[in-house]
Amino acid sequence: MARPIEKRLRWGILGASAIAASAVGPAIRASRNGTLAAVASRDEARGRAFAERLGIARVVPGYEALIEDEAIDAIYNPLPNSLHAEWSRKAAAAGKAVLCEKPLTVTAPEAERLVDDCRTLGRPLMEAFMYRFHPQHRRVRELIDGDAIGEVVEVRTHLSANLAGPADPANVRFIPDLGGGVLLDMGCYGVSICRMIFGEAPERVRGWWELDAKFGVDMTTAGILEFSGGRIGMVSGSFRADGGGFYTVIGRKGTIEVPRGIIPGQGKRVSE
Repeated sequence: MARPIEKRLRWGILGASAIAASAVGPAIRASRNGTLAAVASRDEARGRAFAERLGIARVVPGYEALIEDEAIDAIYNPLPNSLHAEWSRKAAAAGKAVLCEKPLTVTAPEAERLVDDCRTLGRPLMEAFMYRFHPQHRRVRELIDGDAIGEVVEVRTHLSANLAGPADPANVRFIPDLGGGVLLDMGCYGVSICRMIFGEAPERVRGWWELDAKFGVDMTTAGILEFSGGRIGMVSGSFRADGGGFYTVIGRKGTIEVPRGIIPGQGKRVSE
């Protein structure tokens, strides 16, 4: 019999975002060791509607007030991509553990600085790649480690959702200054999957993308990641297609297919 939780982790959410309302917030509420203590919103009406939907008792007027609140243990940061580094760093400096939405930051040097800062501060920092906690990926690793497909030589990944017909100009994904574009929104999953399977960072990357003339962000992106020993990862993502998320691990003796490897419950698609 599991021991009762003596103290629940008190979570504060920065902003009344859609992903917080539909996925992460309900997950925290359903957890054994976490509780939704407060949400910070610059729009009072939106914040109160968000809090009512998730059963959150307090709405805090502003992000600074939330991260400085002594009644908060951990911060979930689902703000636009361009604000991830700033507010995650501020939350850590205020003594909070931080769960930050992907991508952690919009550039690699910025990510390195944030990780270093949190390490110096002694504050936990995690990037919210939720897919890694699904048991199917543990099974993939067991198959690879058990030599079911031999040495892995290639990983292919794809994630797409048709958001461009027509595109909503208010969607942060289409605003360059907020870190928009499919590479940061969806392509980052493919990069993460390749690194998870190979257990290292790529040595070289070659890429192609289609920039939208109206919005100035990449709508379709593809890349080849070169890993040590001649192994490769192939990553693609799109705001113009509706292919869902999947990946394939190719070995010398066989192949592992993970048809819903990124967002298991996304959509209802038919394959033949």
